[in-house]
Amino acid sequence: MQVHVPKPLHGWREFAGEVGIIVLGVLIALGAQQVVESIHDKAQVREFRSAVDDELAYDLGSYNQRLILTPCVRARLVEVDRLIASYRTGKPIVLHGLSRRPVGFSLRTSVWAGRTADVSASMPLQTRLTYSSIYDDLANYDVHRVDERNGWQELGDFDDATDLDRADLMRLRGLVNKLRWIDFIIVQNWPEEAERARRLGITPKRDPRDPPLDLGICTTFLPAHA
Repeated sequence: MQVHVPKPLHGWREFAGEVGIIVLGVLIALGAQQVVESIHDKAQVREFRSAVDDELAYDLGSYNQRLILTPCVRARLVEVDRLIASYRTGKPIVLHGLSRRPVGFSLRTSVWAGRTADVSASMPLQTRLTYSSIYDDLANYDVHRVDERNGWQELGDFDDATDLDRADLMRLRGLVNKLRWIDFIIVQNWPEEAERARRLGITPKRDPRDPPLDLGICTTFLPAHA
């Protein structure tokens, strides 16, 4: 029995050429698809970064608004120190306006929280890590912002107080120490946060729809004769 190997109609050389053309066409199609996907991914990353940069610009602007109030915060805490000292000397001072506090705007995180895995994967690793670090620090700032607000609200309980006992004075001292520490942390963390933003080309800004910065904390608590 003889086995005959089938031969292409026009010879092996021509057959190989046709197969090569088909393979080349497939490779070109795959390459073109990858180019299209790459262009699409880069466009998505650009759009995402534009949105997240706007979000961070607002958040950093809100952080910066709190920093503007730092000299006033420290001056008011010194006045509370004077109140505590006045009781020790037997000549108590009555402070007015302790309900005023440094006002911080809430932060926005929805854009970053809504990022997709494919967009994150398409972003350079170092860029992604820098964004993550900024948001981590902003989350830390937001905790301090809320703690500071709560501390000043507690301080407001002593507004116009005329008869403070030892427990009251100890509570006041604890609140002053706590608020000083929070202020220190907020100020201390800012330079590194601002430097990361600078590397990404992000400039802090305010939303024009936000209310003007409340400068009430910049008004003295001391009576005119103190």
